[in-house]
Amino acid sequence: EEAAAPEPEPEGPFVPRYVWARQLFTEHEVTPAADVELVWKKPDEAALREFLIGRMGFNAERVEGALKKLNAAQGQRTQRRLDSFFKVLPKPAGAGAKKRKAEPAKKPAAKKKAAPKRPAP
Repeated sequence: EEAAAPEPEPEGPFVPRYVWARQLFTEHEVTPAADVELVWKKPDEAALREFLIGRMGFNAERVEGALKKLNAAQGQRTQRRLDSFFKVLPKPAGAGAKKRKAEPAKKPAAKKKAAPKRPAP
């Protein structure tokens, strides 16, 4: 076997790996939205099976079940609106009469006399 060539020394000051990792998130490449066109088509089931089962080792039965669910969901609405989960109920008649009456103001408690101080032992 041939010995691996030594890695070249980086030029400039030492930069820790976490700085490089942070730059992956803060200074990443961005494709303008105008340059991207998304088209939803029917999935390529044969390619999915080959990738998931053949290359990645997934269970064939589970992949088949997931593909059936994917095909069933293909023609359905994508997402429901948030307000469809809640119903506004009308207030029942006489709902305002059930409120409690304001309690009468209480008299302030009488001040207690302080206990006489004992001399320290």
